Amino acid sequence: MLNIAQITKKARQLKKTLLVFVLLLCSAFMISSLLAAVFISVQAEHECSSEVCFICVKIHNAGSFLAQISKISALTLLAGVSLMAAIIPIKLNLFGNISITLVDIKARMNN
Repeated sequence: MLNIAQITKKARQLKKTLLVFVLLLCSAFMISSLLAAVFISVQAEHECSSEVCFICVKIHNAGSFLAQISKISALTLLAGVSLMAAIIPIKLNLFGNISITLVDIKARMNN
């Protein structure tokens, strides 16, 4: 059976692993967004070879990728701010000592 020290150590290791995963995921999003923007800026003034230009299709794909990433980023930012707005007052104990008991709300336990 695990004791408290072992559980705490495993929790710290899990937290570090999760932090590394999140940092890698964020860096992958940033690098892919940067590469898509660079591709669009470099290929913006290319010479179209035919009516169905492969480079124009890829520029359109990169633009739609950037639009999707920006929507995801905005929604993630909004969710994070909302979550922090809910957690900060609880962490700072801004509501005082909240203890609601059955006596406080005068609940009846019998019919």
